[in-house]
Amino acid sequence: MKNISNLFLIKNNNLLAILIELISKLLPFILVPFITNAFVGKEYLDYLYYESMLFIFSTIITLGQDAAISRSALIHRKPNAISVQSASLSLSIVFGSLFFIYSIIIQKYFIAFISLGAIIISMSNMISLVAIARADLKTYNISRLSNQLLAFNLTLLLLVLDSLSMEIRIFFIIIGFIFSLVFLWPYLKNITIQNIFKNIILIKYSLGIGFFLLLHSLSNIARLRIDKVLFLDQIPITIASNIGLASIFILAISAFIDSVYKILLPNIYKSYVLENKSLRLTLFKLFFLGLFIAFIGFLFNLIPERFYIFIFGNSFNMVGYYVFIMTLSYIFFPAYLYFVNYAIFLKKTILLGFISVFSAIAWLLVGFFILKNGYSYNYFYISQIILFAPTIILFISIRAKIIQ
Repeated sequence: MKNISNLFLIKNNNLLAILIELISKLLPFILVPFITNAFVGKEYLDYLYYESMLFIFSTIITLGQDAAISRSALIHRKPNAISVQSASLSLSIVFGSLFFIYSIIIQKYFIAFISLGAIIISMSNMISLVAIARADLKTYNISRLSNQLLAFNLTLLLLVLDSLSMEIRIFFIIIGFIFSLVFLWPYLKNITIQNIFKNIILIKYSLGIGFFLLLHSLSNIARLRIDKVLFLDQIPITIASNIGLASIFILAISAFIDSVYKILLPNIYKSYVLENKSLRLTLFKLFFLGLFIAFIGFLFNLIPERFYIFIFGNSFNMVGYYVFIMTLSYIFFPAYLYFVNYAIFLKKTILLGFISVFSAIAWLLVGFFILKNGYSYNYFYISQIILFAPTIILFISIRAKIIQ
């Protein structure tokens, strides 16, 4: 642990924040057995679909502005950083409102509701990054934990009353994020809705960084959500249910690691300027973390099938196997996140955006070929390495040139 901590100069308050983040990520995971028993068969797949749509919309609505906010908060003076935050939030709210209005026009009212929820999630996520950048981990942790606790308890209450529906569960997720904004108020109160087109500097910063990071975010959507939206409902329900549940484990693992990187972002930025730092040592530690993720997947595979059946229901007998398969590509995930943040640090967001889109298209083409020709779903998930490798290789070469 000491060696891993030294990689990002982790201090005790960081470790406490990571522990609290782990607890907040475990809360929705604890609900999974109850939800799989409450929503059976196609209803469970429908729930995964609409939950995925909620977080896909929130990612798109954010427009990559989360990175613009975190970079500005770390680098710029406070007044300038607040201007960037206001512009970024304004852009996201306006864009999300267009989703909402269009959904109303075409009479897709539940999608309209999801659009409003996505705006709230986007706001919460962006403001929480300001707290991290200001080293206010206490506020960040309270906002995240309170969010999950409220959604957890409300869901659990209706499960006990046997009254939980898919729509209500998604409503509780959104309510949790609304509640988190209460604790983020010290940062939210400084934000004003503004017209970003009145300030050319804000246009350049918000759109220059944000737009190309939206392209990067689309590759994340493909990695985490595309299966639930495009093809899970096209395959046998038993297989789809096992894959869908396994992917929740992967979502939890990747979300936790991503949150750890956000918590450590100020220290990670410091590591980028240590030009004499051994690149080989950094890569060794990053891939060691990746192997640890795969080891966790291997442990899931060792759990007897009857345990999954007992906990989640009769249809879920291959969950551990699919978790292991999905974690194989995640050996590269810690290195991928490290170099994504490095690209943002260097302001090479155009390069990052295009390499992300190229990687996503390449993976989707390979995935389409795999599924179209009847190959095992295993290869579809293992091939996600294609999403990670080009970004890692490109920015390793850039960093190697800089530290020479």
